[in-house]
Amino acid sequence: MLQKTLLHSLLLFFLFSCGLFSQTRSIWLNGSPQLMNISYNPSQNAAAKVEGSPFLTDQFQPGQLVFKENNEVVKDLAFRLDLATGFMQFIFRGDTFVISNPNKIAEITYGSRRFYYLIGFIGKDSPSPGFFELLTDGKVQLMMLRRKAPFKDEYVKSYMGGGGSGRYYYSYQEDLYLRKGDDVPRKLVKRKRVLLKMLPDKQPEIKEFMKSNRLSARKIADIKKIIDFYNSL
Repeated sequence: MLQKTLLHSLLLFFLFSCGLFSQTRSIWLNGSPQLMNISYNPSQNAAAKVEGSPFLTDQFQPGQLVFKENNEVVKDLAFRLDLATGFMQFIFRGDTFVISNPNKIAEITYGSRRFYYLIGFIGKDSPSPGFFELLTDGKVQLMMLRRKAPFKDEYVKSYMGGGGSGRYYYSYQEDLYLRKGDDVPRKLVKRKRVLLKMLPDKQPEIKEFMKSNRLSARKIADIKKIIDFYNSL
C-alpha cells in the first residue's frame, strides 16, 4: 500500500511539474457526496508534443456517474477518458476536471459505453488499475482495459547510424479481462486454451459451440459471443 501511494504521489508530482494540472480542489455535484478533483488545463497539456490523441474519444460525450455511497446518480455531465494518464475527465459548470479518487465511483456511463474503475490482474501478482469498459454483462463479465503511451520513432543506433523521424506518437494497447461476480478482473490472453482454462466448468459446451459456429478465441467479436453463450448456460 505504501509503495502504491508513493508511486501515485510521484505521478502527480510529475504531472504538476509538466504543467498538466493547475490546481486541486473539492467540489460537490448537485448536493452529492464530496468528490475530490484536480482541475485540468488543456492549454498546458504536456502531451501536445506527442502526435495523435491521448483520448478514447476526442469529444466529450454526455453521461452520468453513480457513487458507491448510497448508489446516488449524478446526471447531466460530459466525459472523455484520457488513455495516456488513465484519468477520466468531465465537464462541470463549464470547467474541465479529472476524477482523482475514482474508488468512490461505482460506474460511469457515457455514449454507449459503461466503465468501472477496478484493479485487474495480469497473472497472479501484477495489478493493473484503470477504467475498464464493460463489453458483455452476466455472471462472467468481459471487459477491456485500454492504454496509450508516448513512443519515439527512431531506429536503434548502430555503426551505420540511427534513423527514424525522432517524433513522438501514441502507441495503443487494449487488453481483455474476465471478471466472475465480484472477483477482480483477470487478463484474458486471446488463445482458445487460455479461454477454456478460465471457464473450466463448461469446457465441453464451449468447445462444441465454438466448433459449430466457427468461432475464434483471437477475435473480440467471437469472444463476446462465447461469453454470452457461457452466461446463457
